[in-house]
Amino acid sequence: GVLAAALAPPGPVTVATSSVGAAEQLSFARRGHVVVRGLLDPQWVVEELRPAVMEDFRQRRLAALRQKVEVVLGEDSSKLSAKQCEQRLSTLDFPLPFLQLFNTWKDAPGSPQAQLALSPALGEAAARLLDVEAVRLYQDSTFVKRGGDGETPWHSDLHMAPFDTNGLVTCWVPLQPVPPKAKGGSPLLFASRSHVDFALGFWYGDNLREKDLDGRYTIDDHGELQPGDVTFHHGWCLHSSPPSSCGERAAFTVSHVDARS
Repeated sequence: GVLAAALAPPGPVTVATSSVGAAEQLSFARRGHVVVRGLLDPQWVVEELRPAVMEDFRQRRLAALRQKVEVVLGEDSSKLSAKQCEQRLSTLDFPLPFLQLFNTWKDAPGSPQAQLALSPALGEAAARLLDVEAVRLYQDSTFVKRGGDGETPWHSDLHMAPFDTNGLVTCWVPLQPVPPKAKGGSPLLFASRSHVDFALGFWYGDNLREKDLDGRYTIDDHGELQPGDVTFHHGWCLHSSPPSSCGERAAFTVSHVDARS
């Protein structure tokens, strides 16, 4: 069974798990990432999920700024105001890649974010892609890349996850249309097959740039994404995101791990 959402409240979220079939499983296994068009009800994404995510971000913007001060500058930010956080962050010699919030489902039971994070159907999709019997919810996240924010550095999620497992998958849900990189959009970029490249860390460490990946992988995105479309990426798949030339870009993610972790 799938353990992702035993306590999920009833709600209108529709996840088309039938869209995650053998072709998607094979692509995910080979490349480390896959797009699933129309997995979610686009009307629900636009009319319920996005407004809830953005209102929560507006209310918790200070928490997102404090998190960046702590992570990037290594300073205690618990008593800083939003203005003080922004002043601290303005001393950086590089632009922030995004602001981020974690685990909305815990803070807002019954919200659209909780309905999606705790959706049994989304958990089933994750289990299919990982080819495991069951998964557990790890976390949800809100990512807001503002105009002027920089690129998201190349990284893999399992480097930062507290699990002794190779079984982690993240579902990335754009909250508005996202053009491809070539048209100024800020989708996720994926280093295909990097999730099975165990030699990379021995030679390059964690501070990767795109030129370090040239010739080693094919760098892919999935073209224009519309509300309802999602991408999934494996926990070891290297991914990045360019700056947005099309204004603010928001996304919501849900990560699952193998239930045996």
